[in-house]
Amino acid sequence: MPPSPYNKPITKFNQMKKKKVREAKKALGVVKVHKKVKVELVSSKRTKKNQRKMEHKQRCLMQQAAGSSNPKGAEQSAGTTDVAMEDIAKAAKREQAKLAKKARKANKMES
Repeated sequence: MPPSPYNKPITKFNQMKKKKVREAKKALGVVKVHKKVKVELVSSKRTKKNQRKMEHKQRCLMQQAAGSSNPKGAEQSAGTTDVAMEDIAKAAKREQAKLAKKARKANKMES
């Protein structure tokens, strides 16, 4: 069985040969130089969750910055909108659920 051409040993000579061939092709305009394309991954639940967390952190920081730097911003952040109130309520609910889960787990461990 002849050795496969795909797993040639990577020697300095082979590397140089490949490089030269590539450069020659580029010079001839055979090889298209690919632009880097940003690939949007089909994100999993975890990445989406992390993204939401980051967005929330940024929003909080923005509100704090607005509150500390100019009085108008402070007034705006003080008069929270309905959406913000819903967010806060959801967050509080989530925290309570976490605590309840921890308590259940602790009870299970004891019994």
